[in-house]
Amino acid sequence: SLRQGGRGWISAEHDYRTRGHLPGAVYGDQTEDFIDLTLAGDLAQPTAEQFAKAAGRLGIDRKRRVVIYDAARGQWAARLWWLFRLFGHEDVGVLDGGFSNWVGEKRPIVTGQVTRPVSVYDVSERPAWRAERSELETANMIKVVPEADDTAGDDSIGRAQAQVSGGAAHFDLAATLDPVTKKLRPQDIVRQQAEAALAGQQGRIIAASPSGISAARILLLLDSLGYDNLGLLQLNRD
Repeated sequence: SLRQGGRGWISAEHDYRTRGHLPGAVYGDQTEDFIDLTLAGDLAQPTAEQFAKAAGRLGIDRKRRVVIYDAARGQWAARLWWLFRLFGHEDVGVLDGGFSNWVGEKRPIVTGQVTRPVSVYDVSERPAWRAERSELETANMIKVVPEADDTAGDDSIGRAQAQVSGGAAHFDLAATLDPVTKKLRPQDIVRQQAEAALAGQQGRIIAASPSGISAARILLLLDSLGYDNLGLLQLNRD
């Protein structure tokens, strides 16, 4: 998970080591590793090579089941989930409720750093998971933006909406979570919310937000409901 500093996003690794984490959990840094630091812009998507090195340093390979969580509302975990899907990892999920619900249920946590032997991660990129601006003009395209800011670091809904030509459906991410546990509401309720947002449209679905954080949460929800042909458009990428 990440927290915002005065000059952008900073690592929450200190919190991971001192406040505690799930037993056996390694820390994936999205401010230094799962990011392309050579590019300008907030949270630039890593290249396939950069992703493979970051995953390998955590001891992850393509055969390993990956479960991701954060200490927020799941938006950071969703971004990393999307990156794993983009680079060909199928067996990856996000812990429902994240760290706060785990602690709230009085499950065990440990402190300190967990390390694993470095592994080789073989990337098999799935380009369809990354949308391009040129796709926005396609007739059968469904464009979805978050109803409201999902995190203080993501730009406003107004800026996102203004950049998505032709308008877009709104998805209320906050309404999909239980306000106390931060776990997803029952699947039938979330499905109704998704169907209402998409209004019966069919076709490729592109979720867009400035830094891609909120958009990743939308794709995670839609994927869990069985939607396919999904893509993420990070509006500040260019």
